Amino acid sequence: MVGWRFTPSVFGGDLLLCTAGPSGLADQWRPYIGGHITTHEVATTHHRMMRTRH
Repeated sequence: MVGWRFTPSVFGGDLLLCTAGPSGLADQWRPYIGGHITTHEVATTHHRMMRTRH
């Protein structure tokens, strides 16, 4: 649909954000989270984090 834009609502709960190494992603999530944001940094890369285990 031309001209249609999605505007997400605010989630009222808390968010556990797992990131591949240090990042500023919590700041990007802040407008959409009403509760606390806890960031857990995993010592890996994004691509490695998303791979399935063998």
